[in-house]
Amino acid sequence: MSCSVFVPTDVVKERLQVGLYKSSADALKQILTQEGFRGLYKGYGASMLSFGPFSALYFAFYEGLKQHAFKAGQFSDNLYRYDAIQNPNQSTRSF
Repeated sequence: MSCSVFVPTDVVKERLQVGLYKSSADALKQILTQEGFRGLYKGYGASMLSFGPFSALYFAFYEGLKQHAFKAGQFSDNLYRYDAIQNPNQSTRSF
């Protein structure tokens, strides 16, 4: 989903870096005029091929490690203790 926003931004940015246009507005205008709306999404397929598997693996490992840490007791107690130490009179967490 985020690729649908970031790919057009990257297309404009990369073409500006090469020196093809004077400004972002100029780049956007000329890309739309010369290549149409699809010109903004050049490279979208490559982005999806890289970000799709990365995101799937990232969330799988994140959830697995998070569950492992909660089972080992590394999160629940430490978070409450940190808050109580930092704000002993104003802690909003209950034990």
